[in-house]
Amino acid sequence: MPAPSRYRRSVARRLAVAAGAIAVAASSAVALAPPATSAPAHPAAVARPGPVGSAFAIAQHVSLTGQSGDIAMASNGTAYLGWISASIDNSNDRLVHLCVLPLGARTCKGGVQTIDSGDPSTAADLFVLAPPGGKITFVWYHDTASSGTNPHAAQIAEATVTNNVLSPPTDVASGPSHGELLDAVVGPGGTIWTVAYDGSGTSLELRAGVTNDPVQVKTPFEIGFAHLAFARSTPILAVTESSLITQPPWYSYRPGSSWKAFRKVPGGAWSSGRDIGLTATSAGVRLITGDGRTNIYASVVSRWTGSAFAPIHSTGDTTEVSSHDDVTDHSGRLVNLSQENSQFAVANLADTVHAATFRFSTHGTTAGFDAQVGSTPRGHGVAMWAVETTSGYRILVQPFRLAGLHKSVTKHGKHGSVTLVGPASCLPASSLSVSVKGHGKHGWKAHSHKITLGGKHVGSSLNGASLRAGKAYKLKGSVVFSHGHAHSTVAATLKFKTCPNP
Repeated sequence: MPAPSRYRRSVARRLAVAAGAIAVAASSAVALAPPATSAPAHPAAVARPGPVGSAFAIAQHVSLTGQSGDIAMASNGTAYLGWISASIDNSNDRLVHLCVLPLGARTCKGGVQTIDSGDPSTAADLFVLAPPGGKITFVWYHDTASSGTNPHAAQIAEATVTNNVLSPPTDVASGPSHGELLDAVVGPGGTIWTVAYDGSGTSLELRAGVTNDPVQVKTPFEIGFAHLAFARSTPILAVTESSLITQPPWYSYRPGSSWKAFRKVPGGAWSSGRDIGLTATSAGVRLITGDGRTNIYASVVSRWTGSAFAPIHSTGDTTEVSSHDDVTDHSGRLVNLSQENSQFAVANLADTVHAATFRFSTHGTTAGFDAQVGSTPRGHGVAMWAVETTSGYRILVQPFRLAGLHKSVTKHGKHGSVTLVGPASCLPASSLSVSVKGHGKHGWKAHSHKITLGGKHVGSSLNGASLRAGKAYKLKGSVVFSHGHAHSTVAATLKFKTCPNP
């Protein structure tokens, strides 16, 4: 008899987080010592990319199950952190929790909120969504008393946030008994689409609007992970095989009324038993997975072309990772949070292909759910994850600033060329190194150089926090070439925009 699907999925997730599947605890009953507060940096201060202050706990002495944690970021920069947990003394008492974290805050506004989960022994697979112009919505999965005899008696549940208060839960649709909710996303028009799975078959149950009738989408194998994204109104579905680590992700899409046959993501990608990322950015849909060309699971990106995924492209970071969480914030950029052994890597893919990355410690052995991330357009963000302790598990939060992505331009002159390295659009509210170099020719040599922004001298770094949000700038790099007593100046100009608020 095959293992229940949530257990089989937790096995796959243990590969991603190197930890065991566990039950969960009601964090509303946990008394947390108030974390030390940290005043936000003054806008004119140099704001380095990376962690802002120390990590702090929003729950502890808890136990977790399934992929039961997620983050949604509202347009005003408030983060909504959700998770399902139960008392460490009673893992069959799972409840749904909300922490409202305003921009810059280090404690949950009004404390941690708790509601019923629908079924205290099976509730799992939580997604926190932010429909444009709508309410923050929690979506999760649970069995019912009829699940033992009815193969389609599980329920998809919802709760919404109004004035920062989480509503009571409502069951809105049925699903495969003892199955799992693999994805829930905001689709065209603000509707919520869901992907459910029975845990052992070769088809997915997709609802185009959670209350609409389900459609069965045939798959080429048993599923490990599945994600849904939209190229405008066209849904794209990416899946991984449940056991073969050398199998690339496969994908299908629905250009009209029916789904196309699944195809492999080309170029040598591996899913390696780990989760993948799939999200729609301002530049199109992007899929993040692992690089199988060198047997190292480094992050690679594949671009959606309109009818297929292009061959994989390295992000520039060659470190092996074991999990992914991808989001597109309100600036349209792609942000990726991955785990690298005992540290996390947060990557800003401002151009959706190349990564600017910083890292910070996991502060222990991760477990319970893959680390989650949320960010604002200006580059302020939070990561959330869980670690083991001797008395249950702690859910930690780390505020951060995104790193800016570099871009270079070269200007060729009669006596030499100049290469200026500066920020790509959009530049977050953090510092970024800048440089200019000259390469002379025909006996001319670089004599001196300078970098200016708006006519003012710039040193070796640019402080994005001191620049106006959402504004266009020109960075200018000049090199004076000399040949004997003769001099010649060549200048390169790099145009960029800062990220908008908040």
